[in-house]
Amino acid sequence: MKVSNDFINQFCPFCGNEIIEKVGEIEYGKPVFFSSNTIELLYPAFLMKCKRCSSGFTQYAIQNIDLIDLYSNSNSGNRWSNAVFEENKSSEIINVLSSYISRNCKTVDVGCNTGELLDFAKTLGAKTIGIELSKKSRETLKRKEHESYESLDQIDNKSVDVITAFDLIEHLHYPNEFITLCRKKLKDSGNLILLTGNVNSISAVISGSKWWYCSYPEHISFVSKKYLSNIEGFKLDLALPTYASKSYKRNFLRIIISLLVKYPFGKYRGLPSIGPDHFLYVLTKT
Repeated sequence: MKVSNDFINQFCPFCGNEIIEKVGEIEYGKPVFFSSNTIELLYPAFLMKCKRCSSGFTQYAIQNIDLIDLYSNSNSGNRWSNAVFEENKSSEIINVLSSYISRNCKTVDVGCNTGELLDFAKTLGAKTIGIELSKKSRETLKRKEHESYESLDQIDNKSVDVITAFDLIEHLHYPNEFITLCRKKLKDSGNLILLTGNVNSISAVISGSKWWYCSYPEHISFVSKKYLSNIEGFKLDLALPTYASKSYKRNFLRIIISLLVKYPFGKYRGLPSIGPDHFLYVLTKT
């Protein structure tokens, strides 16, 4: 299946600044996997960096209409981990979520896959709602007795206590519009909790466009702490350095072994996590 990856940003998709710089070309293998689909792309891709807010983004991304179609018709549950949420994430992440999600708390998880975070939220007594493009994943959510919708637009304004979006914002063409929409759906003083890669982490800076989290063509937007610290309508309450999951936390010896095994065979995709290369962000609606 051939897909045209000709979407170009003239401005930073976060702050709108036009002063951007090219970090380097993003290498991707063939065939290209997109969720559970195999596709062919036409153009090389590049990692870009905004000079104002320090966020990153991909140049030559797949058009948004094609992205939605690919995600909607995928079986993402077969590709992404459906491990028990509490076992997959660090104790720090679990503790933060437990402090914000409580009994009868209306919690919406955007890009929820098959509902692992929602399963955890339900153990805390929350009213759980999943937002997921994949039709097959929504069928799983229904079997788990989570309320589910295709779009966040289907949720009433000012009706939600907590919105979570774990490893989601990096998939979006228009992340700023997504954050604005979340604010509309949250109650006054409601919380938006994001987990995503830190494009300014040590691993990302050293690896450049070879950073492992430049998982092209799915990951196209990389928000910075600087941007979220100054975003209108929210107050950044927490920026916790962490990892994508427990498995990414490696000691120095494991990092060296990983490089020795992968580099000679051309499988090197940036440095493994040298310290935390994700942030868990908590924003409060103002």
